Amino acid sequence: MSEWGRERKSDEQCFVIQPNRSLGERGAWLLVILMTLVLGLIAAGFTLMGLWLVAPFAGLELLLLLGVFWTLQRRTARTEIVDVTALAVIVTVARRQIEQRTWLPRTQSRVILNAPGRRGHASRLFITSRDLGIEVGACLGEEERTGLAGALRSAIHG
Repeated sequence: MSEWGRERKSDEQCFVIQPNRSLGERGAWLLVILMTLVLGLIAAGFTLMGLWLVAPFAGLELLLLLGVFWTLQRRTARTEIVDVTALAVIVTVARRQIEQRTWLPRTQSRVILNAPGRRGHASRLFITSRDLGIEVGACLGEEERTGLAGALRSAIHG
């Protein structure tokens, strides 16, 4: 999901790019708690029937589930902000706090949409300036990425 074109001044724009977060942090925790209860009940039932070897595997399954949810929550927390100002294009990557901020001179900046190298792969969108470049919009679908490329070109060179 992305928002772009939020006007600030006549020659400045801000583009906010973030992955789809259909399951929020609270929902993920509720799902993990529910799965923990279900796995616990299943493991307890088998243990009471004398099949105690099910319990350690249920614990491993729960650890795997926690790892998957932690990874997903971490990946979907990533936000990219592209500020196009009168003098610069500033790309900020943040999760809970700013991780990276790249400043590119606006007059030398270019938007490059690389075609996929192989069939079935996604294209890649870069904002470059001389020897420095940064990829943006990796979490977007193909149509959204193409639309963002056009909007960035208009904002930077428009």
